[in-house]
Amino acid sequence: MRPRVRVKKILGLKNINIYALGIYVDSAAAKKALGSKFKSLDKETLANSQALLDEVLACESIEKTLRLVISFGALKRSQFVEALNERLAPGLKQ
Repeated sequence: MRPRVRVKKILGLKNINIYALGIYVDSAAAKKALGSKFKSLDKETLANSQALLDEVLACESIEKTLRLVISFGALKRSQFVEALNERLAPGLKQ
């Protein structure tokens, strides 16, 4: 699975990468828990599979590490919190 990047358009002119988010998992544990379900898929399909991501996130036997990298150096704390709320709040309300 590839890291996701949060892009924000400034004044409708320029896109700025705000932060990148990655989820790291123990590959051996993931193969053990989900291998039979996804073994027929090639690497490219797996890397872009929302179904795999959903299964990994839901599986309690797979240890996960979340890595957040701020890529916009001038980002203020309030801007970061606002960006997270803007991006995450709609999904949490469901």
